[in-house]
Amino acid sequence: MFAARLVRAPSARRAAVYLSTRSEGSVAAVYRGKYTDPEVEKRYANALYKSAAARGELAEVSGDLSLLKETLAKSPVLLNFVTDPSIPRQQKEKGITDLLTSAKASETTIAAMAALAGQGRGSQEGGTLDKMVAVIDLYEARMKAASGEVYATITSAEALPAAEMQAISKQIGTFLEEGQKPVVTTKVDPKLISGVVIEIGDRVLDLSTATQLKKLKSLLLDGTA
Repeated sequence: MFAARLVRAPSARRAAVYLSTRSEGSVAAVYRGKYTDPEVEKRYANALYKSAAARGELAEVSGDLSLLKETLAKSPVLLNFVTDPSIPRQQKEKGITDLLTSAKASETTIAAMAALAGQGRGSQEGGTLDKMVAVIDLYEARMKAASGEVYATITSAEALPAAEMQAISKQIGTFLEEGQKPVVTTKVDPKLISGVVIEIGDRVLDLSTATQLKKLKSLLLDGTA
């Protein structure tokens, strides 16, 4: 089969991942956006969330999925197994089932991920990985939304001073509803030149110099037409 394995840590978070083959890099970036169908994946994630909620397994399933996603990102062996079009779907289903069973994942997680693993066929095989990662991300988004947490990302041309970060984070709070709390992450993108781009959930506030220059250029071109 394949050599990747998931191992539960003895702590409550059970976050340790041990792999016989390890590599750096994001697996999701290989296929992201090429084969996804947001509505289909949303239905899968919602069905998984409802099933886990009905069984009182929301946190357990979340831990299972986080562990699986981390393993997908770090094991080229597992990546090849999931995306190889020459491997029959029944073998993929069994492989994912055995992998998650060995990690003592819940039956809810095993059934959902095995079904996704067996979906890819032919030239669309790469989509199997993308669907699994997308469903995991959507499930986690549901979990965060239920707890009142809202993801916000601040992208700047260079690392921002602590005082400026604090001021922006405070402003982000004014966009949220009562009871919601922002979970802020930061990114650096030199192409922005200066300024920031703030993403709050599915909303984007672009205050970068690069974007303003593009708008100015567009206005100047329109004026000379």
